[in-house]
Amino acid sequence: FGFGWRVCPGQTMAYETMWIAVASFLACLEIGTAKDETGAEVVVAEDMESGFVTEPKPFPCEVRLRSNAHASLLRGV
Repeated sequence: FGFGWRVCPGQTMAYETMWIAVASFLACLEIGTAKDETGAEVVVAEDMESGFVTEPKPFPCEVRLRSNAHASLLRGV
């Protein structure tokens, strides 16, 4: 986006547009704990990877649409 007096005037709008797009996408989904073959919830260990940035290790989860109406919203994006 540049810096100083040559900074892009649309920089703030671009960041805010991306924030709204990601928030709208995530609002259409239900993110929950994964289930095993018997339907019981999988216990997630609270393991972290340490380094320059500390972040959680990959873990199983279930992502699904909230409804068919939300599916049509996502098709429009």
